[in-house]
Amino acid sequence: MAATAIISGYINLENIDKSKIKDGKFLQIDLSILDKSQFGNNVAISHNQTKEEREAKAKRINLGWAGVRWINKDTKIEVAEKADVTSKDQNPSRDIDDLPF
Repeated sequence: MAATAIISGYINLENIDKSKIKDGKFLQIDLSILDKSQFGNNVAISHNQTKEEREAKAKRINLGWAGVRWINKDTKIEVAEKADVTSKDQNPSRDIDDLPF
């Protein structure tokens, strides 16, 4: 799979809400690509918000900034579709059919 774009930037680790770190190592983030560049950056990096936070119009916590550095003009960027993946799909060695309950 060839790259269609490159985005590079930074995250301020002091801004990370530690309660949002999953399994001690995963942090879900949002990258918002903006129409205009400011100081060479046009991508805002923030904590991913829950449905409840979005509905309550909670303020986004900015983690850092980035910029679109390269776009392959021969390809188009598509919206990623989330597939329904089961535990067994992720790890076929798991045999969940023989659980006693």
